[in-house]
Amino acid sequence: MLKYRFTYIVIGMNSHELTQQLIKELGGQAATARLVKVSQPTVYGWYHGLHKPGLSAALRIQRITRGAYPASIWHPELLDDPAA
Repeated sequence: MLKYRFTYIVIGMNSHELTQQLIKELGGQAATARLVKVSQPTVYGWYHGLHKPGLSAALRIQRITRGAYPASIWHPELLDDPAA
């Protein structure tokens, strides 16, 4: 089982800042890529704000972080879906 200590999300941080914080907390771009099961260039794109995690990656992040980084950070439409 993964054991990470996640910092509290600061109200007012935008999704790009939260993405950068997440990547740092998971140990960098390569470690994040391995954990989330995406390529390192994909994580590079997230880190530099070129694109956001896709839905499946966002849900894996939510699971890995035990909800500390909910998928709704990148996919606010999940807040409107009672099944999510």
